[in-house]
Amino acid sequence: MVSYVRIFKLIAMILIANIIWAQNSAETLMHNLESSGRWGDYYVLDSKRNFNLVTRDLTVDSLYFIGDKSIHDVALSNLFGNVKGSPSKNIAISRFLDIVYANKFISNSSSIDFAKYNKHRVAAVVNVKNDFKSHIGGNIGSNRDESGDWKINGQLDLRLENLLKNASRVQLKWQQPSQSFRYLHFEIGLPVFLNMPFGMQVNAVSEFFDKNYVKRILKGYMTKAGAYGKWRIGSKIERVKDLSSSEKSITKALSLGIDGDRRNDRWIPFSGRHWDFEFDLGSYRDDSGESFEINSNATMGFYKNIFSGSVYVKTHGAINRIQKRSLTQSKKILFGGTNNFRGYIENQFASDWFIINTLENIYYNRNSAQLFIFIDHLIADDIKLNPTTGFGIRVFNGSIFYNIILAFPDSNIMNGKLHLKFSTSL
Repeated sequence: MVSYVRIFKLIAMILIANIIWAQNSAETLMHNLESSGRWGDYYVLDSKRNFNLVTRDLTVDSLYFIGDKSIHDVALSNLFGNVKGSPSKNIAISRFLDIVYANKFISNSSSIDFAKYNKHRVAAVVNVKNDFKSHIGGNIGSNRDESGDWKINGQLDLRLENLLKNASRVQLKWQQPSQSFRYLHFEIGLPVFLNMPFGMQVNAVSEFFDKNYVKRILKGYMTKAGAYGKWRIGSKIERVKDLSSSEKSITKALSLGIDGDRRNDRWIPFSGRHWDFEFDLGSYRDDSGESFEINSNATMGFYKNIFSGSVYVKTHGAINRIQKRSLTQSKKILFGGTNNFRGYIENQFASDWFIINTLENIYYNRNSAQLFIFIDHLIADDIKLNPTTGFGIRVFNGSIFYNIILAFPDSNIMNGKLHLKFSTSL
């Protein structure tokens, strides 16, 4: 009798162990399937109680959009077209995030899910949340001139987004920091161009320096969302006329660029990072002959949360080189003012190359308002200036944004420069 009981216990233990093993194996296999993200794969149990993997290639074959309907579905289908054909959930999500991070007007809170239907078909369900930023605004600066009088200078900025419900943008910037200098910048961007698998961007710049030069620049790009942001490839034509000598020059170059923005807010960010790199390589021709020209500019910045505030670190630099030539005034790079080296008027300085390092300590860290102090440090080819320091406030109430900065280029507070940047959403 005792032997039967022992045999029964042994059989029960073996049965329980097999059930536990089978359950653990099933959970492990299910985890492996979910990790792979492949919709068509599954396991079957054979006659020897072994699990065999059956692979079937299924890809995303359709897109369904929910959420914000401010962009036409046709434009969204082209914009997120790269998600179609994804062989797994992981690849589809990666491609989706590349598109979100490459387009500032798509909110980071947008999401994607998947639905399997008709046994062998997979649809991507995209919840689009847009964050368009149409606005009109500008900069107003005030500082003392050499005679001690206060002078006003400024800039106008108009940006319109999603005019035709196709996520397009148009931007116009006008700048006149002094009576002798005028700058005009026009840009049009189409993240979806007809039914092509790429977008388009065109930039036109006109720069006039009284009794010195006139410069006109035209750039055209094809754009594509990818790893690390939006990639740009195109060409550049730059024409310059020297007003003092009547000499003319022309630059024809290949233009490459990439930009990405993973900050948490378009108006008053306090976390995330952003970057923008651009390179132009080509030929320069004037009355003296032809030479090789290269110019580039780069911006990188990130936020680091510390206690109830955050620290913002940014580096902005640019360089221009023409082989075996000294740069004329028209080829030097302009900088200074609200957006880079604060404490001076807009585009007050010109150099062959420069690097501006910025450190901001943001005390009140919210989407609606920020109080901050800063230091801007300049490294330039032929300009030696002390770091500028100052403090300011940024406020956005949902429709109006303003940024007020008081910057000091030296230890004399009477030389302080007031910067006022404002925008109103449209």
